[in-house]
Amino acid sequence: MLGRGCGHETVARGRSAVIAVIRWLSQEYRLGWHIELKTLPAKKRTAKATLSVEQQRRLLSLIAEQPSETTAMIAVMLAGGVMASEIKRMDPDAVSRSLASVYPYVAVGAGDVEVKTEARRRFVPIVWDTQVLEVVRDYLPRAIESLEDTADPTARVNKWLRTRDFKDITGHRLRDTMASVATAAMANPLVLARVGGWSGSGLNPTMLGYGAGDESTELLRTLTEEVARWWAPALTPDSPDDGSNVVPMRRKGA
Repeated sequence: MLGRGCGHETVARGRSAVIAVIRWLSQEYRLGWHIELKTLPAKKRTAKATLSVEQQRRLLSLIAEQPSETTAMIAVMLAGGVMASEIKRMDPDAVSRSLASVYPYVAVGAGDVEVKTEARRRFVPIVWDTQVLEVVRDYLPRAIESLEDTADPTARVNKWLRTRDFKDITGHRLRDTMASVATAAMANPLVLARVGGWSGSGLNPTMLGYGAGDESTELLRTLTEEVARWWAPALTPDSPDDGSNVVPMRRKGA
């Protein structure tokens, strides 16, 4: 797997799944196997490619100019670090309702939907301007339906980004971009953990659980205002591309 270019985490997860089965066999049939795992090479720490503010603006412009199921997915993935696999498991009808609310959003891991970790159950405000929001409203439910029989939902996103000359940017790099943007804006850590769904945020899991299923207007308003502040430079063409957020926040698409 390493030779094929798989990442360190991917190799570790794949190996763990196989070893779990072997250990179960050893215990179930009293085989007495003693398994010693070969140490994986140390992971090389490299800088993650993320979109600059200029690239963020270009991407949002392309989404508005080229409305499709794929661009609707990309808009949501950028907004809250949502993965394509998470979009695949959404309910298209529920998504249509949430995007029509006063504070448009999508719910990740709603109900009994399977999630990577419990922290991934979250609300993601869609703070983009009216044109991009309309793309999401019109095409995201269709995208969810079309992904039902798709084995690799990220592939279409990566292909779209590659053919538009977003070098080294993939679906996962959109999630990294959201984290980078939030960090530059000195984001409220509780909001970042709730919107991004990072289980390793260092915040009390009990606190993150409060209101996890509460779609109250007050909670959505708070999340929307904070997330819009992070993305203010990308949403305001005349703002300086220097990492500052000295831009009056205004809610888009209400």
